[in-house]
Amino acid sequence: MRVLCVMNGPIVGHGSVRRFNQHTGRFLFELADRVQELCVAGGLADLGESGSLSDLDLGEDSRLSVSAFPWRLESPMRRVLSYVRALPWVVRETRRADALYVFLPGHLPLFFVWAARALGRPYGLYLRGELHLQTARTRHALRGARFVIATTPLLAEHAARFCSATEVVTPMLDLRSEDIQGDRAIRATEPWRLLFVGRVETAKGVFELLSAVETLRARGIRLELEVAGGGEGLERARRKSGDWARFHGLVSDRSALAALFRSADLFVLPTHHEGFPRVLYEAMVHGVPVLTTFVGGIPSVMRDGENCLRIPVGDPAELADTIARALSDAALRRRLVQGGAETMRQILDPRRPSHAAQAAKRLLA
Repeated sequence: MRVLCVMNGPIVGHGSVRRFNQHTGRFLFELADRVQELCVAGGLADLGESGSLSDLDLGEDSRLSVSAFPWRLESPMRRVLSYVRALPWVVRETRRADALYVFLPGHLPLFFVWAARALGRPYGLYLRGELHLQTARTRHALRGARFVIATTPLLAEHAARFCSATEVVTPMLDLRSEDIQGDRAIRATEPWRLLFVGRVETAKGVFELLSAVETLRARGIRLELEVAGGGEGLERARRKSGDWARFHGLVSDRSALAALFRSADLFVLPTHHEGFPRVLYEAMVHGVPVLTTFVGGIPSVMRDGENCLRIPVGDPAELADTIARALSDAALRRRLVQGGAETMRQILDPRRPSHAAQAAKRLLA
């Protein structure tokens, strides 16, 4: 059986090399083992030798091939022309497949859905990130799917209105149950260390976090902020902050990122919109108390007062008060750490089927 797996993120390439991040690569290898022949399709982003977290080279494997279409995204016109030029490639790859497994959201994946429906090829959908289910294009894709696998219970609940064969996926993570640090020591002395991991941009709430830290420091609370991530707001954030903030840029070394989590007293994610960010899983595994907004799919996993504290969107004053509350109450932070550990034990339970096992079972059926 030949399965075409359509990615909604870029396939990182440099010359003839095609790279994926570790958890995606493991998923692809396992899925290829289960379905006999797998082709991975997606847009090609030539990022050179660096600049990406994608560091797993698929190498030479007869069970797994990659078909990547080069994008020209420098301007809106080139973007449109790239989509037009991709249409024959989409039809050709769809025609060669016995079944498709399509990652949504994304414009290119929807092209493959339309081609699959036109050519009579069965397909399943993998829903992750923020998906606007109310759009006609997405409803069309869901109604024609043989099955849907979603990253959060909330997303699965919405998708089930259009496709009854819907289930929640075991997350693809570079984490194991034995990594969980539920008994980590809770510090009780200043200076406190806050951690943010993600793109440095307005939509992630970084600038509300910087304002909150300034407010707390003005109250006499000694705080340090570690920021791991790149983005268009990085230089602006550097100018806005003082020597109490350290900006590490994109941290692709997993051991270095783990060290940042281990040294943090609080993990703060004031994001304005999300699907479900993996950094929340990482913070809970590393035993860091979490403060987060409840946007997108976050409420389907996070519970205010149990495994996190809820913070409002776009309110630096309330964010400062919530940070101060958490830092002043060691028992509360210990409860959040233990709640996060229990959440991750359930999610990383080795008895749960993997994403590849779930997808292969549906595809082969």
